[in-house]
Amino acid sequence: MIIVLKTGLPDDQLAAIEDAVKRAGASPVLIEGKERSVVAVIGAKKLETVLFEQLPGVAQVMRISKSYKLASREVKNDDTIVRIGDVAIGGEQVVVMAGPCSVENRRSCVAAPTSLARRRTPSRAWASTASSSSRRPES
Repeated sequence: MIIVLKTGLPDDQLAAIEDAVKRAGASPVLIEGKERSVVAVIGAKKLETVLFEQLPGVAQVMRISKSYKLASREVKNDDTIVRIGDVAIGGEQVVVMAGPCSVENRRSCVAAPTSLARRRTPSRAWASTASSSSRRPES
């Protein structure tokens, strides 16, 4: 469930909404977007929307049955962009990531980026992680 907040909501009304969610046995997660802010209600089963609809500062209450509530467009309409160094994941450019399925030892862990480095394949993420390392990987 998400609680869509009215624009310009005072802090005391937000606190009252979060308290009501906690009293209902759930966890409130505030998500602030460009166009709207919402409180995601996480962890409770089958709460009635009427519990929150009449609270001051609530614009709308919506049920979300998806198991990935926090990543859904209903909760956060804006794109999520994660920055690692100068690489933006989730932005306009496509980012390709690769690596081993598991790490068994140092040699297997550095084999893929070492191979890319030999081929002079652009790898900004490797450059940023390598610079934080005390030594270059062994060939």
